[in-house]
Amino acid sequence: MPTSRTRFLSLMAVLGMSSIGVARAYASWPSDPTVNLPLCTAVNNQNAPAIASDGAGGAIVTWEDLRGTDYDIYSQRVSAAGTPLWTADGVALCSAAGDQTLPAIVSDGAGGAIVAWQDGGRGDIFVQRVNAAGVPQWTADGVALSSGAAVAPAIASDGAGGAIVTWVVAGATYDVRAQRVDATGVAQWTAGGVVLRTDATSAAGATIVSDGAAGAIVSWYDDRNYGTTVNDIFAQRVDGSGTPQWTANGLAVCTATGTQAFPVITTDGAGGAIIAWYDARGGGNYIYAQRVSTLGVLQWTGSGVPVCTASGNHIYPSLFPQIAPDGAGGAIVTWNDYRNLAATSIDIYAQRLDATGVPQWTTDGVALCAAASAQQAPTMVSDGAGGAIVTWYDNRNYAADNSDIYAQRVSAAGVSQWAVNGVALSTAPGAQLSPILVASGTGGAIVAWLDSRNGSAYDIYAQNLNADGTLGGPLESVAPPAAAASFALRSIEPNPSPGDAHVSFSLPDDLPARLVVYDVAGRLVESQALGNLGPGAHSVQLGAQSSSLRPGVYRVGLVQGSRQAFRNAVIFR
Repeated sequence: MPTSRTRFLSLMAVLGMSSIGVARAYASWPSDPTVNLPLCTAVNNQNAPAIASDGAGGAIVTWEDLRGTDYDIYSQRVSAAGTPLWTADGVALCSAAGDQTLPAIVSDGAGGAIVAWQDGGRGDIFVQRVNAAGVPQWTADGVALSSGAAVAPAIASDGAGGAIVTWVVAGATYDVRAQRVDATGVAQWTAGGVVLRTDATSAAGATIVSDGAAGAIVSWYDDRNYGTTVNDIFAQRVDGSGTPQWTANGLAVCTATGTQAFPVITTDGAGGAIIAWYDARGGGNYIYAQRVSTLGVLQWTGSGVPVCTASGNHIYPSLFPQIAPDGAGGAIVTWNDYRNLAATSIDIYAQRLDATGVPQWTTDGVALCAAASAQQAPTMVSDGAGGAIVTWYDNRNYAADNSDIYAQRVSAAGVSQWAVNGVALSTAPGAQLSPILVASGTGGAIVAWLDSRNGSAYDIYAQNLNADGTLGGPLESVAPPAAAASFALRSIEPNPSPGDAHVSFSLPDDLPARLVVYDVAGRLVESQALGNLGPGAHSVQLGAQSSSLRPGVYRVGLVQGSRQAFRNAVIFR
């Protein structure tokens, strides 16, 4: 019978050979961009994918699905190893009569996700939580959050296992509303949602980000000043109890002449937000941005700072910019860029703004891709080191492949890190469109998209990206950049441990954080809320459940918003 020492040495051997074990475990992702990983190939169309982290290096993808007589909402979880974990072709979150469309998703902090959608059959915004095992947790076909002609939900975490959802209601007045739902699926605020804006003039484009204190900041555009400025950008903060905090009907973020529309929003890491938008002041087609504090005070130039005002630029307004935090109080913005349209080239550009609103890279942005033909619909995620990973669909190979998926990583200094004009994620036959992505927690990303390689209907495919721009193989083969030390899981001591390990880590801001523990099968065995510890170095004892864990190798993760870091830990007895 093996002794404790024998078990200890065996576990030490496992830990010492973790790179071998990881390489085997992470072999499911294809390395060939013509292959990729199918998440759903059910009959008819799958559309409008959205993605969130599963907190363990994998992802949960949701979409609208026409495999039946109307559109329903389905989801699938893919592990960090590239293995679909739930029912083949996805789990049904809602299959009620009528069309359910435009899903929005956020992590639930426990390996699952919360999904909101627009429900055409029932006329409301509905929401459902699915756990790490793929089991819906709330009322069958979802919990209703709204009443009336509600459209286009957006969602953010409340930091406590629930979510805050915002939407627009069109009727006698155009309301922007929000509702908080807790981890058990119970709405916490006024029935039908808290009114953030109400007016007979129209409003649209509501977008949301957590304020780090159980509330959220919502931004939208509306035409209340149509006679002088056409459309403007507004925002409102709602606290955890559902009370709006800023000017009634919203704080004016930008009321410059011309149209401002299609806002996108991200955290500033200090309880406020950075908002970017399409801007037509002066007859141009530009991008501007503004930072607003947690108290509702504009931090940058009154009408916003220019992100891109390139001469002759024609940014297509329906493909609005995207934004991600830089981890230092600023943000990175990316967009479709038409400045080279005369050369039949639609390109991908990006710009970084620091915490004071000063552009950090080349005036009017750096080109991430200026290949021939059109590159469109960029989406992005922070890389954890002050830079970002951007993905888009690309027509450079149109004659042979219709459209493909490419990506580029840009450093905090504005330097492209991968192949010139991006690396190919998918060059399969047919069209690949609408890419979305989430950080893998190891300097790379997981990307999902619509794919017609199997015929005229669209399926859902996915692919990993390593930190060096390669596909497939071990996600952990490249260490996270040293510059990511402001958010870091530094050590687990002792390791191996009999169950009383202390975890040392650092955080860049006061957003809520959580420790999670997964076993080798990818099952969540512990989730420990850390609250709002604030920036700096911290050390906590792994939760009480750890003392009862069976001997073995575990993955301990630090999760804060979209940031993630993981280390192996060994428990012995």
